[in-house]
Formats: sequence, C-alpha cells, structure tokens
Amino acid sequence: MTIPDGTALKGSRSPVCRPPARDAYSSLLARFPNEAFILLGTERERKSDLPPPRWEGPPDAGAQLRRQAFGRPCWPRPETAPQRAEIPPCLGPGPARGLAKTLWASLKRSAFPCGSSRRPLLVHLPLFRDLHATPEALPPHLPGLWGAGAPGGQGQHSGKMGALGRPRVILLTHLLVALELTCLFMRFSIMPYLTRRLGLDSVAFGYLQTAFGVLQLLGGPVFGRFADQRGARAAFTLSFLASSAFYLILAAACSPALPGVALLYVSPLPAALMHALPAAQMVITDLSAPEERQAALGRLGLCFGVGMISGSLLGGTLSAACGLRCPASVALVANLVAAVLSFTCIPISTKRVGTHAQAAPPGRAQASVFDLKAISRLLLRPGILPVFLVKVVSGFPSGLFMVMFSIISMDFFQLDAAQAGYLMSFFGVLQMVIQGLVIGWLSSHFSERALLQTSVLGFIMVGLAMAPMSSVFHFCLLMPGLVFSLCALNVVTDSMLTKAVSASDTGTMLGLCASVQPLTRTLGPTVGGLLYRSFGVPVFGHVQFATNVLVLLALWRQPLAQKPDKVW
Repeated sequence: MTIPDGTALKGSRSPVCRPPARDAYSSLLARFPNEAFILLGTERERKSDLPPPRWEGPPDAGAQLRRQAFGRPCWPRPETAPQRAEIPPCLGPGPARGLAKTLWASLKRSAFPCGSSRRPLLVHLPLFRDLHATPEALPPHLPGLWGAGAPGGQGQHSGKMGALGRPRVILLTHLLVALELTCLFMRFSIMPYLTRRLGLDSVAFGYLQTAFGVLQLLGGPVFGRFADQRGARAAFTLSFLASSAFYLILAAACSPALPGVALLYVSPLPAALMHALPAAQMVITDLSAPEERQAALGRLGLCFGVGMISGSLLGGTLSAACGLRCPASVALVANLVAAVLSFTCIPISTKRVGTHAQAAPPGRAQASVFDLKAISRLLLRPGILPVFLVKVVSGFPSGLFMVMFSIISMDFFQLDAAQAGYLMSFFGVLQMVIQGLVIGWLSSHFSERALLQTSVLGFIMVGLAMAPMSSVFHFCLLMPGLVFSLCALNVVTDSMLTKAVSASDTGTMLGLCASVQPLTRTLGPTVGGLLYRSFGVPVFGHVQFATNVLVLLALWRQPLAQKPDKVW
C-alpha cells in the first residue's frame, strides 16, 4: 500500500511517524482491541534496504500487522529521524501525552542504550479507541512498563520504576532478601539458648517451632495472593513490618524484668505475614523471561548464602559479647530499615500489563485475598500437583534433619553457639556457590527434568552416607551433596511451577511453594524429635534414603510433563 508523503495524525508536529491508512487501523483494532504495536528500525536497515524491522509483541499479532497494515517498510526521511528521547509526534497532544513520554523514554532506555549505533527511525502505535487511554490499554510485552496494570490505577507507578530502573529494582530485591535472611539466621542461632535460659526443655522448643511453622503454613498462600493483588511494594512492606513486630517481642522476652516465657509463646503470631523471600521470588519471576527464570531464581541463593553466613556469625558473636537481647535488637532495627526501603523504593507492582485484568473476569468483582477455593484450584491445574508433591516429599526428610539441627549440634556434636555459627556459615558458603553459580550454569546445559532427577539421586546418596555419621567432620564431608540436592530441588520446582501458571498467579504459586518449609517446621519438631529420641541421628539418613528411592522410581515410571515456556 502507498502512504501519502507527509501524512501524520492530527496534532503531530512533524511527519516523522506516518501511519498507514485508517481502514487498516480499523481492521487491526477490531481484531486486537487490547493490543498495541511498535515498529523499530535502524539506519543500517534503511540504507541497505533490508526486510521490515523486527516486531515487539505476540508473533501472531505482529504477522497480522505486517501483512495487513504495511505493504512495504515505511521509513521517515533521515533528516527528521529522532536522535534523542523525545515524544513521538505520531501520538500528538492530549491526555495520553504523559503516557507516551513514559513509553518512549522506556523504549529508548531498554532497546537502544546510550552509545548504541542502532537508532530508532520509526515508532508506531495504533490509535487508542479512548483518547483518555489508561496504562491498562498498553500491551504486556513492552519493555520497561512493568506493573502498569496494577489495580486501582496503580499502574502510574511505571514512572517510578523507570526512574529506579529494572536492574536496580532487582539489586534492591536481592539486598532486602539478604537482610531478611541475615536476621532469620540470627534468630536460629539464639533461639535454643534463649529457651534453655528461660527454663524450657526441647519439647517446649519443639512447640514453639511448630507454632511458628503452622502460622507460616497458613499465611504463605494468602500472602502470595495478597502480593498478586496488591503488588510488590505492599507485600515487602507488610512482611518487614511483621518481622519487626516479631523481633520486638523476641527482644522483650530477653529482658529479665518481663515475662519472658509468655512473650516467647506470643512471638510466633506475626509469622503468618513474614514472607519476604516469596515476595522477592515473585519480583524476580515477574521481571525475568521464562527461559531465564531458573537461573534468576538460582541467583537468589547468593542472598541465602550471605544471610546464612552473616546471620550465623552475627548471632553467635553478638550473643556471646553482648547477650541474647543484642541480636534481636539488631534484627528489629534492620527490619524497620528494610520496611522503609520497601515503601519508598520498591515499585507498586512488578506485574506485566494486563495480568491483573486476567485475575478478575469482566463484570465480576475481584476475588478476595482469603479466597481459599481460588488457591486450591491453582494446585489442581494440569501439571502442577505432581511437581508440588515431588517438592514436598523429596525434601521432607532433609527438612526434618535441618529442623532438629540446632538440638543435634548441641547434644550430638557438642558444639557451643559460636561453633554452631561457624558450621552454618560453611553451609551458607556452599549454598551461595552452588545455588548462585552452579545451578545457573547447569540450567543452561541440562533440562529441568534431568536436574530434578539428579537432585533426588543426590538425596539418596547423602542419606545412605548419613546413616553411619558419627562426627561433625563426617557431616562436613556430606554437606556439599546435601546442599546441591536441596538447591536443585527448590530452584527447579519453583521454576516449573511458576511457568505452569499465568503471570497473575505467580505470587500465589510461590506462596504455596513457600509453605513447604513451614510444613516441615510444623511436623518436623514432633516427628524429628520422636525419631531422634528413639533411634538417634542415623535414622534421618535411613528415612531420606528410603523416601527418595520411592520418589525416583515414581519419576522414572511416570515422568513429569514439561510445558513449553509461555510467551507473554
């Protein structure tokens, strides 16, 4: 088709962006009413007369636009080609002007970085039916406009995200997770000694762990749904405020002037909302492509290792130097700082545009955060329940051992608080290296199914070698295999499960995944304490070996179906 020279939309300042005929627009908008398209070109393509430039968007829609709207490439004159991030004149003035400015700046930043020789010559958007276009009208595949579909008009935060930048949001997410995990392992290092100082035995310690696990088990899926509906900023802020309340109660329980036992039993109440790690996983999932998701989630292992190392060392060192109240007070201040950073720097939502619209059908009110039926229906979708069961069953025996490790380190290995902290630091170094580096490399060379089977096989070998364990040196030799199996199992299953659901449900799915560890902490103290008291440490190796042999046989007999990555 021929485009008359100088044709431009009403309100344009120049004919830099010239649209095709209105009938082509009408046909396209009737077929794709909620889509928008951007045409990108380069000076090199214009000079060499190459085929039309690439398309950002769904492949089928891009093909339709190429066939129906453009009979030939539409290049502007070189002297009028935009060379700086200015508003595309094809959008013209009006209510959508601010939105156009955000779109153009984001496009320049992500697709054409500074110093690049590739220069956009044509940026084309179809006409919006409503001139008062909202961010929800933009397509989900445009780079840099994360979260524009947040409920309640919160999509206007995209300018905030653009100011902070996607890499900085990801970096801040990793820092917040490292801070949260540091405080978590500080708590792990002092809790057994605090309960003993208050006169509680191992049974009472088990009750506390069980209460903490039950509340996190119940709160995980609900928190994930809250994160899907309210966004990353609200999820992070709520989690860190709940953690601050927990550490405030814990610090008060360390005071001799207060009823420490009563406060210790009250302290697990905020645990239902302490889910910073699932919130971070949701952010990483939303901001990464499906093919990169496994490596991106694996890099969170660096934060886990940093938190385990620093938390274990700080917990043991501060408690030995300043008393048990000092680590709890430091964790309280750290979580308050994290809450402020979350509220001021984390974007309102990291969901791609249009995902919130998928969550609530037209004409129907959005489901409640506490809609347990919607959460349970997510597990019953095809391909989800088998992977989730493998995640739960395969990792449960090693979870039992880790839940009882604080007791085992005191009674079986005869370690004090500082020595136990050093051992957990070694565990953290291994996890940081394996999950942050090794798993990412393996994911680019092997399939998810192969990595999952390898992790189960690793559990079998470690369980067999754990049965005759008699010293802490023996345990240190087994730790690399145990850490590899744990990391591979968690990263691969999280990646598979988030790929199996829509982008609007990733938070809920990760909340369900996060409930696996609380389930272990709920049953672990009772089951693990009974096994340890009756059979000793070798029983954990026997249980791990037998359980994972059954899981491996089930995987070989009925392999898990792998769905292709979705194109959003």
